[in-house]
Parts: sequence; structure tokens; C-alpha cells
Amino acid sequence: MCATGHPGPVHTTKWEDGENIQGLQMRGYAFRQRARWFARCWKTTLKHAGIAVEYAYGKPSSKVVLMHTGCAALPWPADRLAWVDEWMHSRCQTTFRRQARIIDSLPYAVYDDRFPPFYVSSMVA
Repeated sequence: MCATGHPGPVHTTKWEDGENIQGLQMRGYAFRQRARWFARCWKTTLKHAGIAVEYAYGKPSSKVVLMHTGCAALPWPADRLAWVDEWMHSRCQTTFRRQARIIDSLPYAVYDDRFPPFYVSSMVA
């Protein structure tokens, strides 16, 4: 969300573009639910594109998320991870552990120009 300002996909009775839903932020969708929706769409997109990504359940490279969760094995710029940690911590002033429901209170992020576009492609050079 920080890279685009886009709220992501939403699934109620059907999949919808979050940008097209009036009052989306007021509907109270928890952060973990929104993350699951995004992950499902992302994995489906990769599958249809024929891109294989390794997934595992473990602790992410984060100073704020201190619990086991689903992780994808991707090279990712360390500064982006630090900015996300900073954003999460600035919203809740705590770290997130296994039973920490406060993570669900994380709001929708707005565009942040520190996040230049980061493209994932299936193109072969």
C-alpha cells in the first residue's frame, strides 16, 4: 500500500478492487484479513504467470513482527523492510507477537514516496 496507495483486493461475496468500494476504511476489515486477501490474489497471480516462489511458515525479517507467519523467499531491499517496520511501529507503538490482536488495528496505508515502484516480472532475459 505504501508503494501505490492502493488498498488492495476485497472479498465479500465476490472479489472487488478496494479502490472501487465507497467507505472501505469505515467497514472495519482487520489488517490480518486484508493481508490474507492480498496474499491469496498475489499467489494466484504468480501461479497463473508460472512464477514459482518458495513459501514457509517462520519469523520474517522484521524488528516489529516477532511472531511466526507465512513468508515468501524473495530478495527484498532492506530499506523497504525497515520502512514498513517503522510504519507499523508508528501506528501501534508496540511489536507484534503471536496473540497480539493489536495488529488488526493497523490502518490502510497511504502512498509514501520513499517506496519507488518495485517490479516483479516473469520475463526471461
